[in-house]
Amino acid sequence: MKIMSVVTFKVKDGYHEEFADAYRKAGSSSANFWRLLAVGEDTFVSINELPAVEDVVEREEVGIPWLDTVEHMLVKFGESRTSAFSGLVIEEYNNPDWTPEPGQHSG
Repeated sequence: MKIMSVVTFKVKDGYHEEFADAYRKAGSSSANFWRLLAVGEDTFVSINELPAVEDVVEREEVGIPWLDTVEHMLVKFGESRTSAFSGLVIEEYNNPDWTPEPGQHSG
């Protein structure tokens, strides 16, 4: 069963572009798709769809060391570098008329 992972990052002043570039370069080969949303001057939300629960563990093994490399750019949520949650996909819709732009996945 597919898993969706949603992670919020708050970045320090002056790191907006550098953080977005670091996220883009890191990518995610295990994800069906990922999106990075800018939801404010200092806040990003990452949305990833992973094929199975096992992929979440693999993603964390890669993601935690990556967080170490960008930690100097982040504002903490209490003791955590991110605010995150994930869950099982129980329903989905794919628009049959939607054609992705080059470089995008159709799902």
